[in-house]
Amino acid sequence: MTDRLKLPETRWGACAGHLIISGCIFLLLFLVIALLLFPGALFRVAGGIDGIKIIAGVDLVLGPLLTLIIYNKAKPRKELYRDLAMIGTVQFAALFAGMFVVYESRPAVVTYVFDTFHTSKVAEFVKAKQAVPELNLLTPKFYYLDLPEDEQAAIAVLAQYEMVGEQARLRSDLYLPLRGDKKALRGYLRVGSQSAAEVADDCLLREVSTPFVIEKLCFDAERFKFFSSQGANP
Repeated sequence: MTDRLKLPETRWGACAGHLIISGCIFLLLFLVIALLLFPGALFRVAGGIDGIKIIAGVDLVLGPLLTLIIYNKAKPRKELYRDLAMIGTVQFAALFAGMFVVYESRPAVVTYVFDTFHTSKVAEFVKAKQAVPELNLLTPKFYYLDLPEDEQAAIAVLAQYEMVGEQARLRSDLYLPLRGDKKALRGYLRVGSQSAAEVADDCLLREVSTPFVIEKLCFDAERFKFFSSQGANP
């Protein structure tokens, strides 16, 4: 009786087939990471590239490599199916764990403090014993810190937080939602050495501080995303 499912003749063929399937899964997860978890320039400056490396190692290397090592067409069909199912289970579990790590490391909150945008992970609020603010399921949630309008008064408030060992960007009790059009945002982003008039044709030019870099980026007031500042007018 002819088997309905035709299996590859060699382990290299099985590895190649597994790699193609894994590549499709990787492409889907890449889009989730690059477009949702780490949108825009946050993919580059806030750890998105590291997240992709984790997923690539699990999805494009681990699964196909296990298939290359274990696959043997000479095995009884039932045993071969069992081996492939075990490989799939191991790869799925590792992929789930990898995506969980990436999800937990995402910039869940972006907070404007004084003159800079700061990215924060959920775990940082827990560690600092601060209430976790309202979050989006996948994309970053934007807030600004409620500071006095007077610049010197705002600096004094921030200095007080630093003296007691608190990080102002994690003071979720002082958060206000960052929303509105570009005109409204100029009012929200009123404090600091950078003038709110520092605006390019399609962005507000501001520093963005992440655990990896501090870099000046364009903040798109319509899409709430960061982009490279190249070409922006200072």
